[in-house]
Amino acid sequence: MKAPTTMPATMPTMRPALRWALGAAALLTALVAALPDEDTTSVRPSTAARATPAPAAAVPMARLGAEAPAPAASAERWPAPSPAALAAWRPAPRPAPARPAPVAPLPESPAPPPAPPYQWIGQIEEDGRQRFFLADAQGLWPVSPGESLATGWRVDGLRDGQLQLTWLATGAAIALPARP
Repeated sequence: MKAPTTMPATMPTMRPALRWALGAAALLTALVAALPDEDTTSVRPSTAARATPAPAAAVPMARLGAEAPAPAASAERWPAPSPAALAAWRPAPRPAPARPAPVAPLPESPAPPPAPPYQWIGQIEEDGRQRFFLADAQGLWPVSPGESLATGWRVDGLRDGQLQLTWLATGAAIALPARP
């Protein structure tokens, strides 16, 4: 059986070319960091001087042969944009909201009649005339067919074993069953 290998006591050394490249990069980084910024070497203009753009000759040249920054553009130097150019930069107009289809008004159905306050208690026939007895909270009322009551109801007569009443406000008819 072979013994497990262990790490050497000393770390391997770096190759000399790699060491030289690392040193040169560190030296260049230190030099660039030590160079003064362009803003610290130029004199800052006063507030009045900032309001007008500096002439092209007064703009300092950048170091190391780089191109000089362009002078500030003024509105007098540029022609007014055409309406087509302005429209290209504006957002697209929103579509008009769709109109809902016209809805025909529903015909108004008459309101249902209220529940009659009466109970049909019974009926009799006197002298060839039929009389019905209706009861409510105030008392017993004998009525004949075609007679109108003070509460807005009219008694129409007997049909299919039920007393027919009509609500005078809407003309709606209801059937009142006999009380058992």
